Amino acid sequence: MVYFYVIIYTLSAIYNDIIAECEKLGDYVMNVVEARLGKSSLSYRGLQINQARKTVSIDGTDANLTRTEFDLLSLLLANRGQVLSRQELMDSIWTDVIVTERTVDVHITRLRKKLGPYAQNIVSRQGFGYTFEVN
Repeated sequence: MVYFYVIIYTLSAIYNDIIAECEKLGDYVMNVVEARLGKSSLSYRGLQINQARKTVSIDGTDANLTRTEFDLLSLLLANRGQVLSRQELMDSIWTDVIVTERTVDVHITRLRKKLGPYAQNIVSRQGFGYTFEVN
């Protein structure tokens, strides 16, 4: 009987992994298709970014982000799964402005507070930078 439960547990874990991978693949395909069609939006589950209108919605509710927060989120979501160093973020977001690495940390903290359930997706990699991690 215990063996039966072990098999069920193992199969359910594999099933959950397959579903998570399919969701990631679906999000990626949608982003690629929209980019090819000229639509400028990014999404991850209930997190939607409209690049043309400069708006962000979280589970259907508009989020009030500053320009810097919007740019950070867009950059991280467009490069999901890739670790971006603080220097890469500074070079992309704060062009022609001198800022410190602490500035990046402060803006990431503020962005996380506004993202609600998606705050956990912005992950710090100690000594490397930040990534938008998909579950």
